[in-house]
Order: sequence, then C-alpha cells, then structure tokens
Amino acid sequence: MCVFSLFRMHGILPKSYRAHSLLHRKRLSNDCFLKRCACFIALIVLLCCCSPINREEDQLFLEQFSGIRLCIIGDSISTFKDYQVSDKENYEGTDYAYYYPRGDVRSLKDIWWYKVADKLGIPLSRINNCSWSGSTVTGDALSITNAYAGCSTRRIQDLAFNGLTPDIILCFISCNDWGRNVPLGYWDRDMQLEPSSSVTSFSEAYAIMLSRIKSYFPDASVFCMTNLVDRKRESSPGWPAENSNGVTVEEWNSAMMEISKSFDCYIIDVNDCGITYDNLFKYVVDNGLHPNAAGMTLIANKVLKNISDVYINDDVE
Repeated sequence: MCVFSLFRMHGILPKSYRAHSLLHRKRLSNDCFLKRCACFIALIVLLCCCSPINREEDQLFLEQFSGIRLCIIGDSISTFKDYQVSDKENYEGTDYAYYYPRGDVRSLKDIWWYKVADKLGIPLSRINNCSWSGSTVTGDALSITNAYAGCSTRRIQDLAFNGLTPDIILCFISCNDWGRNVPLGYWDRDMQLEPSSSVTSFSEAYAIMLSRIKSYFPDASVFCMTNLVDRKRESSPGWPAENSNGVTVEEWNSAMMEISKSFDCYIIDVNDCGITYDNLFKYVVDNGLHPNAAGMTLIANKVLKNISDVYINDDVE
C-alpha cells in the first residue's frame, strides 16, 4: 500500500482532497496536507515510544505475583466441575458441590477467578478453589470433615490443602445467607466470638470466618467481596431488592464491609462491577443470580482493579 493510500485510509486527507483524488475536481493546499501528515507521524512516534514503557511497568507489576499462591472461599458463583479443592488427589472429606458449567460458562477460562489468576500469571497448580455451590457462611463452625459452612474449621483448613499456604485469599461468599433469610445480626470487636456447631447469625459467622483466616494465615492478603444484586430471591418486586427479613443487598454488604475492616481485610465491592438491577438479565445464566460469561468478565475486571491498586499503592510483602 502506498503512503498516499495509507493516509487516506486513516482519514488524514480532508474530504475535499479525497474528492479531488477520485473525481479530479480540486487541489488540497500543501500547508494543510503537510500539517496533517506531521500530526500523524508525531502520533505514531509517541505511541512507539510509550509502548515499551507500559510493557516494562506491566512486567514489573506481574513479577510481584511470581510464586504467589491463590485461594478462593466461595459459593456456586466460583465453582466449576473438576476444579474444586475436593477434586484434588488425596483429598479426604465431603466433596464440594459445583454449579458450573452452565449456560455460556462452558470452560474454566470463563470463571472470574481463573481470569484473574491468568492475568496475574498464577497457574492452577498454585490455586485452591474452596467454593461450594449452595453453601453459606453460617452453619457448623466446628466441623472438621464437612466444609459446607464458610466459617467451619474444615473450610478454612482446606485453603491450605496439600501444603499450599495462601498468599492471597479471595472471599466471595454470603449471597446464600442473604437469599435464605439468615438473620443479619450484629458484631463488633468488643464482642467475643463463640464458634459452635450452629452459628445462625451472619455477622457472627463472617467474623468467625475472618478471625480464623487471619489466625491460620497471618501473612496472607485477604480480599472480601460484596454480594451482587440478586433478583432471583428477592421477597418482592421493585428496587432495592430485599429478602424476607426486609434486609436489602446494600444493607447486607454494608455490614459485611464493616466486619471486613475490623479484621484489616481489603474490600472489593463487586456490587459496583457493572452488573445492576436494570441490566442484570444481560449478565446471568438463570433468572437473576448466577453470572454468565460476560458477567464473569465484569467481576474479574473489578477484582483485578482492586488487587492492582493494593499491590501498586500498598507495600504488600
């Protein structure tokens, strides 16, 4: 392709000149032509000069995740067949239930946490996915054989299955507590935690879960993720969505964030990832809860943004 055609293709020549080249009607002034050419060349030079710098910065950022071990504690939104911690060799205990593949989420590569790990260069061999479809944070906190409850001893221990002590823990669990009308309850640092075989208050259970995570893995960076909007299990139509106890997703998330701050955890507000009450059905595989492939991408981008902010702005060792 000649230079003249290249400029014409990129719209550098004004309409009058393009008309002249085709219909032989007018001439373009040399000054206008040369100025536009100079601008085009300057833009190309600028892009060429900046690209290596950006690549170098990206490389320095990714080097921080060399050797990093990632763990997820979640519910159905984070599950995928054959990629649960219980699918690993030598696992002894109750198998974790899964929800995906479903709809257009057909491959592990469609799952939000895989997208995050892939971007950060973290291989599957350094990931424990401790997500159980349908699970809640509340439940039997004392169980050492069944990891159904997010606050259970077994779920927390599974994060380090096969000696994979986590460096980053992503907690994306509690939508089932909200959807099943578990009492929100209340907790602050002045209240004593009492793990039992039947923890029924969400706030207490979430505090137990984070307390144990911090105790077992004091050097890990813990990210707590809020709930997405949920139209599948709202008690009545309209906005904001609320459960049968009259608690909105936003009120639930607010309590979760306060508890997370008490344990010095990072917060990822995935409720603000781009999936809204109005556009929800564009991003789910069902009638208002489980993300489709596009929804998974929005979640992954939100998580990556928050992790990037922490590792760029904070001194995470």
